[in-house]
Amino acid sequence: MEYQTKQRKLLLDFFNSHIDQKFTAKMILKNLAEPISLSAVYRNLTKLEREGFLKRFSSVGDSEIFYQYINLKSCKNVLHMSCTNCKKSFHIHSDEAKQIEKVLEKEHFSIDNNKTIIYGLCEHCKN
Repeated sequence: MEYQTKQRKLLLDFFNSHIDQKFTAKMILKNLAEPISLSAVYRNLTKLEREGFLKRFSSVGDSEIFYQYINLKSCKNVLHMSCTNCKKSFHIHSDEAKQIEKVLEKEHFSIDNNKTIIYGLCEHCKN
């Protein structure tokens, strides 16, 4: 079991308070309840990603790396949609996700649900 450092706890508390949102390391650092160094943020993000707590990705047209908390049962093995405008993430409901997977399986392609993100505009940003 991983030793629970103060820095790790701060990061986990931050992500638990920001479910379904994505952040860069600098955004996280700016919004933490207590200050820690940027190198400590990066070090802990790397560990948390390796342990399966976080998903790491870059948004379309953006060179920055974003992190999102996925340790929740509801985030495991589901497809995600991500709004390219507001950066919020949404789950694709199980039945619809299974239909997408079946269509792709007919093309001899399997999706890795933990790494797949479909980009577009959410209902709010589209209007």
